[in-house]
Amino acid sequence: MLKNKLKLESIINNRVGHFVLDNDCPLEIAEQMLTEFMQYLGKIKEQAKAQQDQKKNEEQKPVEDKIEQIG
Repeated sequence: MLKNKLKLESIINNRVGHFVLDNDCPLEIAEQMLTEFMQYLGKIKEQAKAQQDQKKNEEQKPVEDKIEQIG
């Protein structure tokens, strides 16, 4: 069985991205899919930020402990 596909391509900073759909996919469905992708990426960003904040707090804690010992 052969099936036509619709492929959207975006190039940003020499990075290539593709969004592939069935040729007859309704726009509402495509929009819903993109919304789900954006929500997923948002969760990844939040997790990365939380890890960075935790690492930053861990790095600052020894300095704070030393300040308390001196004072």
